Amino acid sequence: MKAVDLNVHPLKPEIKKRAGSMKDPNHAKKSKREKDPNQPKRPPSAFLLFMDAFRVTFKKENPDTKGIAVVGKAGGEKWKSMTDQEKASYIAHATQKKAEYDLAMAAYKGKENVPQ
Repeated sequence: MKAVDLNVHPLKPEIKKRAGSMKDPNHAKKSKREKDPNQPKRPPSAFLLFMDAFRVTFKKENPDTKGIAVVGKAGGEKWKSMTDQEKASYIAHATQKKAEYDLAMAAYKGKENVPQ
């Protein structure tokens, strides 16, 4: 005769613990890799550049609005409704920032590989 485990339901799958669970004290949490403070910051996207400009005009038009989500939602709707010609200046600026970032990153990686 087979031994039946009464704690396991035949139709429900067994629930497994996640790797970093608080219930498992023996499992060590992985530490994050520290960021180099000298590494160049990534450039903003065209949408983020648009939002910087939009946020200022939206606050002037709606001084009583305090919520960040309201500004973000309005900015997202405006960005979606814009034509490619209207977005072109933001895209060009983002492309310029990306090129500057690529140059800075190449210089950073070149310095990083040089033995001291």
